[in-house]
Amino acid sequence: MLSDKFRYQLRKEAQKWQREGLIEQRVYQQLATRYHFENLEAISNNRFLAVIITLGFILLGLAIITFVAANWQLWSKSLKVFILLSFFIAINTTGFYLYREQSGNWKSRLGEGLLILGGLSLGANIGLMSQMFHQTGAVYKLFLFWGFGVLLMAYGLRLTSLSILAIILVAIGYFSGFGSSFGLISSLEIQQMPLLVAILFIPLAYWCNSRWLFGLSLILLVVTFDSNLIRLLDVSQIFFPGWIAACASGVPPALLWAYQDDLGFLPNNPSLGFKSISRKIAVFYLGLLFYILSFNWWWVTSFQKRDYSNLESVIPQHLSVLIIPIIFLIVSIWWWWKLGRSQRNNYLWRIDRNSAAIGIMILTTSLLVWWHLRLHTLGGLATFMFNLLLLLLAIGLIHQSLNIGKRLGYWWGIILLSLQLFSRMVEYDTGLLLKSIVLFICGIGVIFAGIWFENYLKNFNNSHRELRENE
Repeated sequence: MLSDKFRYQLRKEAQKWQREGLIEQRVYQQLATRYHFENLEAISNNRFLAVIITLGFILLGLAIITFVAANWQLWSKSLKVFILLSFFIAINTTGFYLYREQSGNWKSRLGEGLLILGGLSLGANIGLMSQMFHQTGAVYKLFLFWGFGVLLMAYGLRLTSLSILAIILVAIGYFSGFGSSFGLISSLEIQQMPLLVAILFIPLAYWCNSRWLFGLSLILLVVTFDSNLIRLLDVSQIFFPGWIAACASGVPPALLWAYQDDLGFLPNNPSLGFKSISRKIAVFYLGLLFYILSFNWWWVTSFQKRDYSNLESVIPQHLSVLIIPIIFLIVSIWWWWKLGRSQRNNYLWRIDRNSAAIGIMILTTSLLVWWHLRLHTLGGLATFMFNLLLLLLAIGLIHQSLNIGKRLGYWWGIILLSLQLFSRMVEYDTGLLLKSIVLFICGIGVIFAGIWFENYLKNFNNSHRELRENE
């Protein structure tokens, strides 16, 4: 679907072409009919009206909230319940019927806004109802119930905005519950949050055709996965820290890189590029991981091998945190197998050069972390290896971006190189003069790299455009 901004610009250019005699009136009329120029003014008026109506609803909502707050203590419990439920039902019902109007219509947009307001009011209803009936509990459970309630609304309407609101609420609930637990994670919903995200939010991203929702779901999945394992590694009384640390560092990028768009039971739309998003997050994860582990103090303090001989055995229910790493590891191995079998020769398992490089980096990372915690302290060797991996990843990103003409990978590679050079100067005992020289070189290098790459990208696009025209 073309954006209104593009249609505005196209109408402006078409009118200019007509005045200059480049196109005839007939061609302009064909463009106007094809791109619906006549609807642009109505869309602009509808947007303005929607803003005014939304502002009015906000003021009305504030007035209602103020009125309810002023009389809340005077009303009976039954009247309070009636008011809360009536407000919630009225907002969502009105929003639903308006949202069913033609897409892009001001009524549809107003309905979407009312549905979001209804999702927000759900949390107020849950909180006030529990307060009235003296049902107390942890704050994180309120956010989780609120988030899953909004998620049900999003599934019913397949509405991206409600889905994003739901994932934000669930993330707040998770981190609230995770932060309030100073020992092992005992809450089952916190323990199994990565699996809940994978099961509940990723299918919804397919049904909503939302790249944003898919990306946010993967980010929350990775963050919750690693957070649970790091907590288990840091505070639990277990005898295999090496395996857990290896899973925390290796499973997320392996799962993301080998992600398969065609999940069978979900509608597959290759134009959305979900696989591309997953691989971008995998590369970003690896770059961030290599940068963090390139500091020497990690291998001197945080990752020292520990003695668990005098600790008590693990309480069995806490080991349920390990269910998800096992599931994700099996899925990762299966997807990597399919990745190699998807090549032209079905009788050989073979992956492309980029996948092979990423796979070697992932295996090297997991092996180094496992070796350090399980067998022998690596110290300076680990620092050197992760600096080398960071350098190779940055150079690989720059090289790949130059081949395909993409900005994101190029600039991520430049940022990683600059961070590595600057961080080593800061980490080790160097003089201020050397630091200033390094900063100056980094600044000049980034400026020249940006100017050169933009010129290169312009020539790259022009050459490819000429090739397409010649064909």
